[in-house]
Amino acid sequence: MDQQFQGEGAPAWAVQDGGLANPPLGFPGSYFANPAEDYAWDQFWRNAPAPDGVGLQDHLAAAWAHVAQAFRNDPRVFGYELLNEPWPGTLWEPCLLPLLGCPLFDSTLTAFYRGVVAAVRAADSGTVIWFEPNVLFNEGIVTHLGTIADPRTGLAFHDYCGPESIGLGNTLCGPQDDLTFANAKSYAGKRGIPQLLTEFGATDDLANLSDMVARADRNRVGWMEWAYTGNDKTSSSPNGQALVFDPSRPPTGDNVNAAKLKVLAEPYPQAVAGTPTSWSFSSGTFRLSYSTVRPNGAGSFPAGSETDIAVPPVHYPNGYSVQVTGGIAACAPNATTLCILSSPTASMITVTVTQPG
Repeated sequence: MDQQFQGEGAPAWAVQDGGLANPPLGFPGSYFANPAEDYAWDQFWRNAPAPDGVGLQDHLAAAWAHVAQAFRNDPRVFGYELLNEPWPGTLWEPCLLPLLGCPLFDSTLTAFYRGVVAAVRAADSGTVIWFEPNVLFNEGIVTHLGTIADPRTGLAFHDYCGPESIGLGNTLCGPQDDLTFANAKSYAGKRGIPQLLTEFGATDDLANLSDMVARADRNRVGWMEWAYTGNDKTSSSPNGQALVFDPSRPPTGDNVNAAKLKVLAEPYPQAVAGTPTSWSFSSGTFRLSYSTVRPNGAGSFPAGSETDIAVPPVHYPNGYSVQVTGGIAACAPNATTLCILSSPTASMITVTVTQPG
C-alpha cells in the first residue's frame, strides 16, 4: 500500500489511481472502500505501463533480480518473499466466498509469481523464494493458486482473525484459524514444498497469541509474529501490537511487553536430525518427538547426529531439567540451545524439558 493510501510500499510513479476518490481510510480500511487504491491494484495486475513504458510487474521483477544479484551469496539471507499480502483489487468481493475462493484472480497471481521467480532465478539459483496466496486467504478462504514450478520455493501465509480485529473477541477465531492452517497444509502438501506462517498476531490479546503458537506447534509450522516494534504507521494499532515499543531504544525493561514476550518466546526445535512427529509447550514443559528418518525418506541420520532446541531463559530463569530417550543431552547444562545427540540404535527420540525441582 503506497504512502498516498496511508501506507508504505510502491513508489509514487508506480501507483496509477485513475484520479478516483481517495478517502483517508488507512489500513486495512482502504482495501475494502478506497476506489483509488483498488484501481491501482487493478493496474498492477494487468501489468499497465509505467511512465517509461515498461510494465509495472516487469519493473518489480527487475527490482527482485537486482536484489537477488546483490544477496545471492549471503548465507544470512533466509529467503526472498516476493509480495506481501497481494490484494485482488476492485473485484475483491467474490474472493470472500470461503469454499469457492477466487480462481480468476489466483490465476493472475500465479502468472505473476512465475514471471518474478524466473527473473530471480536468472540472478540467484539457490536462495529459497517464498510466495503468498491472496490476502483473503488469511480469513480461511481457499486458494486456487497454481504450482510455481521451482524446487526451492515455499508457501508463506498469514493468519489473522477477522472477528477479533473488529472487536468481536476471539471466540470465533479457532474454526477460522484451523481452516487457514488446513488450506496451507493442503496447498503445500500437494506440491511437496514447505509452509511458513510469516504473520499472525497484531494484537495484545495474549490468549489469542497463545492459541496461535500452540496451533502452529500442533501443525509443525514455523512462524513469525507481527509486530516486533511499535511506531508503525501501516498498523491499525502501532504500539498496541508491538513487542518492543520503541525500536530506537534497547529491547530491555519497560521498552518490552514482558507478558507478550513470555507467550511468544517458547522453546522450539531449531534443527532436527530426522523427521519431527510432534512438539508442544505448556506450563513450563516442552516435549519433542522425532524419528531419525530423513524427511525425504532417503535413509536415516547416523548415530550421533545433532538436534538443536532453543530454550528461552524467560521460561527457565533457574535452569531446566532434561529427559531423553534414544539420545543424550549435549552442550553445556542450562544453555539457551539444548543439543541432543542420537544413540547408535535409536530410531525414535523423545525429549522433555521441564523447570527444575
